[in-house]
Amino acid sequence: MQGFNGCLVGAAVYAALGGQAWSYVLTVVGALLCAPVTAFFGWLLALPALRGFNLPSTTAPFCTVASILYAVSWNLHVEGSTKHVTDGAGDALARSVLANVSEVVLVNSALSGLLILIGLFIASWRVGLAAVMGSVIGSASALALGESTNTIEEGLAGYAGVLTAIALAVVFHHSSVASWCYAAVGTVITAVVTLLMNDATSFPHYTWPYILTTWVLLVVGSRIPALSRT
Repeated sequence: MQGFNGCLVGAAVYAALGGQAWSYVLTVVGALLCAPVTAFFGWLLALPALRGFNLPSTTAPFCTVASILYAVSWNLHVEGSTKHVTDGAGDALARSVLANVSEVVLVNSALSGLLILIGLFIASWRVGLAAVMGSVIGSASALALGESTNTIEEGLAGYAGVLTAIALAVVFHHSSVASWCYAAVGTVITAVVTLLMNDATSFPHYTWPYILTTWVLLVVGSRIPALSRT
């Protein structure tokens, strides 16, 4: 629980800088920064106004640190990094189901998505099923909202929905019919937030669509009797 943000920072740095020496330097710096940034979010979310909602920091430390590193290393960025590797042609929606999962760790690879999904099912079938649901709904919502098929196929339009579905269906709520329906709604909202962020800037927003949507819906969900927090 204390190391996953650093892991994601390493993936983000490599996606932007490739395998050059600075990637490893910035990964170490970023991983070290995750500790105090995580502590900051712990303090922030424990303030009196927010304490009652028991909001998790989730990947907010990663997003914060990765954004800073992305900005300060602008002149070192590599074109065509692993974030945008294309594995082959195929139907955008079908391929996106797996690409959405792989893009959670900033990799565009259907095979990687399949392996991660298998791991999720091994860990918990509910988590695996929630990931599939979030991926399918995320891609379908992005298509309905007019997102480009290239973006959908690469998993860039639906990866945040995978996280939102898992978070709201089985991680932060006890699994129930209500939590799964709520997660489905949350995934659609995440797709809208993702599209708005995509249109607003070319700067990577990482998992902020998932974080912001999940925080808001956890606050709203605290007023819904059918939803029970874990």
